[in-house]
Amino acid sequence: MNSTNIKQKSNIHPKIQNFFEQELMLLATELKQQRDIIPWVPLDADANTYYKTRQKTRMSKQDFEIGGHSTLETFASDLTAFWENNDDSKLCKMIPSLTELANELYFVEDESEKLSPYIYVMF
Repeated sequence: MNSTNIKQKSNIHPKIQNFFEQELMLLATELKQQRDIIPWVPLDADANTYYKTRQKTRMSKQDFEIGGHSTLETFASDLTAFWENNDDSKLCKMIPSLTELANELYFVEDESEKLSPYIYVMF
């Protein structure tokens, strides 16, 4: 399978497909027109590079933890706080739709199902 295969996948949930086409791509187009492709990195046509040398070269446990949401009820406020604290406030306009998707697609897995022997279980 080729990762650059652009054929439409038929098994994508219609609401996810609609969100992608009607909101995410529209926001991406808007940001691109504003020359603000990555919200927290202003574009500079005269810049030699956008590469930055990291001062910290080793990752800690906290680098992997972003403080995700604890419940569906706090999803919207947690995501808003996270994006606003990281200069991603332009992404906040998608939160109502993301919250709707999260509520609709959430389900509790049946943990009593037998696991495939080909799946590595981590504890």
